Amino acid sequence: MSDDFESASNHSSSSDAQDENYLSSSTSDSDDSLSSGAMSVLFDDDESDGSDRPKRKERACFQNYCDETVQKYSDKKFVRMFRLPRDIVNTLIKEFANSEYFQSEDSRGLPKIPPHQQMYCFLYFVGHQAATYEETTDRFDLSADTVFNIITRVADFIGSYAPDLITWPTEEESQETQAYYEEKNGIPGVEGMIDGSEIKINKPPSDAESYYNRKGFYSIKLQIICDHKRRIRHFHAGWPGSVHDARMYKNSGVPGILARKNTTYPCTKHLMPPYKDNGHLLPHQKLFNKQLSKCRVCVEHTIGLLKQRFRILYHMRLQPGMRRLKVIRACIVLHNMALMRDVNFLEAQLEGCSCQQCRIEAHVEPEFSDGSENDDDADDLDGLQLRDQVANTFRN
Repeated sequence: MSDDFESASNHSSSSDAQDENYLSSSTSDSDDSLSSGAMSVLFDDDESDGSDRPKRKERACFQNYCDETVQKYSDKKFVRMFRLPRDIVNTLIKEFANSEYFQSEDSRGLPKIPPHQQMYCFLYFVGHQAATYEETTDRFDLSADTVFNIITRVADFIGSYAPDLITWPTEEESQETQAYYEEKNGIPGVEGMIDGSEIKINKPPSDAESYYNRKGFYSIKLQIICDHKRRIRHFHAGWPGSVHDARMYKNSGVPGILARKNTTYPCTKHLMPPYKDNGHLLPHQKLFNKQLSKCRVCVEHTIGLLKQRFRILYHMRLQPGMRRLKVIRACIVLHNMALMRDVNFLEAQLEGCSCQQCRIEAHVEPEFSDGSENDDDADDLDGLQLRDQVANTFRN
């Protein structure tokens, strides 16, 4: 796989946290901040070599869970437990076993954990909001250290598919998306939809105030651009929760794709939000806003579907750093993989609730600029003129 796909780059700023890395689908991968050493203490009952601590009680582990119990799962239950159907998971297991990310022996010459057990462990961990290290170690009869290394290893392996699965649309795909939105909503030139979401995290050990968002909890931000088929074409993740969406967008390296969302973002020739409703909008401007809002449902649905499938994205309890961003990347890769294989086990559930639950849990409602952003985030004159041209097509 290409080495120049993703990278972690620290955006230095007095108002941003300095200990968090940022990951985007437009730069290259780096493992400099990824440690393979001992896992930090995450739970009070984590194992320790300290002689002054009481011995950990014997765990009630699942016996032969991967080799016996999982094999007896119905197809429906398998998907519910591991978020993907058997054929996709089996393919991933086979390719993982033959990859550089899996070795048959560890550094001590002992047999490695089987590839299918590692894949099941990772998919279970990212697919269940309540799947803590402790619960996962018991289910798979592994130590916390081993689970930590499995999450790291499998996330890197799945992330290696990103250059092939998180891609900008081709010219043909772009024209298809534009034709879809123009025919359905009457708005020409829409090549993609952009939106941001908050991923809840535990209170960071340092610079916590930078991660405290306006909704009242600690988070890191995830920005995605998707097409009309809900395939994620670009992502940018890792900014602290207090950072404005427009600022993250400006630093995300998004090329000249026309994406449209809400008044959180500036109006430019590449990004077209709706008009801010100050009570004086003309009828055709209100109609433009209404039709644009219908387009936006797609990206809200995409974020909801991503988080419903991989529920770790509701609340990520991993320690700060590149590792948790690589888990986000792996979830996006698997999301696109599932869409390309027409895996729709969650779509009906989301359609049934009209995405209301997704908007409450998975998506932060649009925030409106109070004018406190930098001048660099101001509306662009060319963008304002382009939006007026499109809105004028809705005049009676």
